[in-house]
Amino acid sequence: MDNAWAGAKIIGKECSTLNKMFFKCKSVDKDPANCAGIGLMLLGCTNDTFGNIKKHCLSENSGYVKCLNDNHNGGAQFQSCRKAQFALEECYDAGMSDEKAAAKKAGPGAAAAKAMKGAMAAASR
Repeated sequence: MDNAWAGAKIIGKECSTLNKMFFKCKSVDKDPANCAGIGLMLLGCTNDTFGNIKKHCLSENSGYVKCLNDNHNGGAQFQSCRKAQFALEECYDAGMSDEKAAAKKAGPGAAAAKAMKGAMAAASR
């Protein structure tokens, strides 16, 4: 298991709107190029979310990944990892509450600039 598996629930929550927009675009428009812009924004959201997990909850994430690795046994034996999962999610929510308070102080333009920077970084990879 890796960080993507451990962070999947958080990413699903944080990037839900963009993910729905992307899949709606793909279902309506069969030309993948027409959905590339939304796809890049979704990739930026995913990268930003991973960055925030690392920034705020590195040890909780590492503990959850270790638990998943130690308990998968070729099946879905993850019940024993719920405590580590909840610790990661609580840490992330607390860290993001602090970030949102700081962003509110910085003003509305700061959040848009950060989102654009994330999308541009994703596009350059």
